[in-house]
Amino acid sequence: VEPDIAVFAKGMTNGYPLSAIVGQKEVMEAAQGTFISSTFYTERIGLAAALKSIQLYQKYQVWKKQIDDFSNPEPMHLGLSPFFQDASFSFLHFY
Repeated sequence: VEPDIAVFAKGMTNGYPLSAIVGQKEVMEAAQGTFISSTFYTERIGLAAALKSIQLYQKYQVWKKQIDDFSNPEPMHLGLSPFFQDASFSFLHFY
């Protein structure tokens, strides 16, 4: 799957307010005629957090761990099941 556009947010900054919109060249060029603003437009902590998060992501090759976790979700399922049962989350299902 190759999306036309993707949005990444707080996960890349470890919770600080920042997002990135990335996409196909044609889609991104169409956005050049607009102005996008936000509440945190001048806030710089999010940018520093994103830069550090990306550096650590690369340094520790986090994507390899994520691939391993998603290829074998059973340990996560076993670890979370008691929490969900105690919290009465009967609508959650793991496959």
